[in-house]
Amino acid sequence: MQEPADLYGDAKVLLVPSTYPEAWGRVVPEAQMSGIPVVATAIGGLPEAVGEGGILIDPAASAKSWSRTVSDLWDNDNAYRQYVGMAEHSAKRADLSARAVGDRFESLLRELVERAA
Repeated sequence: MQEPADLYGDAKVLLVPSTYPEAWGRVVPEAQMSGIPVVATAIGGLPEAVGEGGILIDPAASAKSWSRTVSDLWDNDNAYRQYVGMAEHSAKRADLSARAVGDRFESLLRELVERAA
């Protein structure tokens, strides 16, 4: 299994222009763990996944709006460094820890077993 930092290589920003209201965007915390800010559509579970570690864009936004947002982040060193710090901080949230994820998974399994019994 590769580490997220290896997968994202030299990426400076992760774009997640999803149009589907998925429950969670796993790529978001993976990128944030590598200090990569995220620009994502504000749809489904992406706002929760992004937290403060990125910028959310309205699902109806135009390509021009996406381009302007990415350009503003890319070209402004101070803003970029600020978002890198927020991405790293967001990736360290307690609800993303191995313990919290494991506890949540076990709880869901217990609930499923109880319903089936």
